[in-house]
Amino acid sequence: MQCYSYLFTTLFDELVAPSHMRLGYGSHYSVLRAVLWPGSLHQAVSRYVAEPIGPILNDFCVVWDADHDARVIWFIEQLHVRRMLDSVLFVGEHKGHVTVLTNLHRHPEHDGLSETVDELAAQLPCDPWTGSAHRFDDPDDEADVPEYLCRLIQDEPVRVEAYLGWLQTLWWLGRKPLEFRTPR
Repeated sequence: MQCYSYLFTTLFDELVAPSHMRLGYGSHYSVLRAVLWPGSLHQAVSRYVAEPIGPILNDFCVVWDADHDARVIWFIEQLHVRRMLDSVLFVGEHKGHVTVLTNLHRHPEHDGLSETVDELAAQLPCDPWTGSAHRFDDPDDEADVPEYLCRLIQDEPVRVEAYLGWLQTLWWLGRKPLEFRTPR
């Protein structure tokens, strides 16, 4: 498995789209795990979930298109060092636009994540991108299936939503406690 960054562990790495899957423009994914420390820059999550004591893990998915543009890793590293990765479920780049989807405990508009995503995307070395952040499965979204999902994977919105939901369920994406293993 490829090591994309010293800041993350690669749990699963799909290097190309499976031949049986016809979704988007060569869509495939990797699952990464980051160790996070409490005391992140935003406080919105504390209303819903008690802040843990000590480190936690966040498993998230990088959604790749056919070109498997690893520059998105630089972007994710920048989110991580700014302590803004704790609620991220999905990150992907398609045609020069990076999309970040968070869990429901974090509202990107209220805690500065949307602004940070757009700023970091514009700072990408060599080739600036645009960026946006949204909540995944947002109950406040009035659309049946949000159109912004198609910025992540270019396909029918209902198919993209089903695929992302499947990935979230399959990998239990999101925050979880860090469990130390006992040496034998």
